[in-house]
Amino acid sequence: MKEQTTYPITYAVLAFLERWGPSSGYDLKRGFDHALIPFFGAVYSQIYHELRRLHELGWVEMEVEADSSRPARKRYTITQAGREALRDWQTQPLEKPQLRDELFLRTLFGQVAPPGALAARFREAIAYHEQQLAHAQAEVQRHRDALMQTPETGAERLAHEQYLALVVLFEQRFEETYLNWLQETLAFLEKREQPSSDAEKA
Repeated sequence: MKEQTTYPITYAVLAFLERWGPSSGYDLKRGFDHALIPFFGAVYSQIYHELRRLHELGWVEMEVEADSSRPARKRYTITQAGREALRDWQTQPLEKPQLRDELFLRTLFGQVAPPGALAARFREAIAYHEQQLAHAQAEVQRHRDALMQTPETGAERLAHEQYLALVVLFEQRFEETYLNWLQETLAFLEKREQPSSDAEKA
């Protein structure tokens, strides 16, 4: 019997298969990139590893699609056992959250950075997160109407849109808060480095 060691990514893969139906690893990667970055991204190797494990556990079925014009593609479908595992996961306690961001490490050990290096990283981060905030704001507007509606029994699509709207709303709040911290920290770094710049000019 295969060991049923599972991780959050295990259930993310199952949930996408439950939502979309038969999907390839490529399809699932697009789902991670669209719905879960930056909070729960996954690379192809992780996704394909989980698909192999899920197939061994009997939680997904695999079918090879043959096509003479391209390499054969494997498509995966969630099984009843996979659906039961997915529902059971929602009843389990949460793991302790971790926020892994290299910029936090760079900041913590900022005393070893060459002059101006850390500030440059913050400017890059601000530009990136301004783009992320704009994207999140657009997504919130796109899904806001769903939060105002009451899904009727069986209206699974609307219910999914509502839960998705809650996540993108969090993404917007996160990006707003993160940008505030980035801008405040950059102002501190620039002010801290100003005296040495003035001394060099003198």
